[in-house]
Amino acid sequence: DVVLIDEAHKWFRFYEKWFFEADWQNIPIIGLSATPWAAGMAMQWDDLIVASTTEEMIELGYLSKFVVYAPGHPDLSGVKMLAGDYHEGQLGEAMDKAPLIADIVQSWKRLGNNQPTLLFAVTRLHAKHCQAQFIEAGIPAGYIDANTEIEERRIISDQFHRGDLKVVCNVEIGRASCRERVSS
Repeated sequence: DVVLIDEAHKWFRFYEKWFFEADWQNIPIIGLSATPWAAGMAMQWDDLIVASTTEEMIELGYLSKFVVYAPGHPDLSGVKMLAGDYHEGQLGEAMDKAPLIADIVQSWKRLGNNQPTLLFAVTRLHAKHCQAQFIEAGIPAGYIDANTEIEERRIISDQFHRGDLKVVCNVEIGRASCRERVSS
């Protein structure tokens, strides 16, 4: 009855063929994105509907209040854009530099107030390097990605909620959630 596309700011060529097949011409296609200003989106989508803002979601209790600290500045000059977003592999390389990761750990120690923290990484390697730096600094840290088994996720979640882990470094968890819903 309806098609929902997550991460709609990323455009794939097969969409063009699929969306324009005769069987799909009368089916509403809704693209969801947290970055609707990505280059080219206006050429692919008819309307922009802002269902809610981050501030409204926080006020309603659906999102927690947050503080962002970004003391390090990665050099993104060589990172190409692909389908309206940074090339994931090149972005991962740019973000996975020792000074940036060390800066994350030092900033967390200085500003994080020992609060439980979810770290969203660019690639698996980036997330594992971040986890290793936190552990090396004496900060208990876990790791999960799209391929982490459900039981292991539960264990890590329990450790995080008990305070045994202060930081969980993660990547591509949304992809796994979609796969879990499809397979269950």
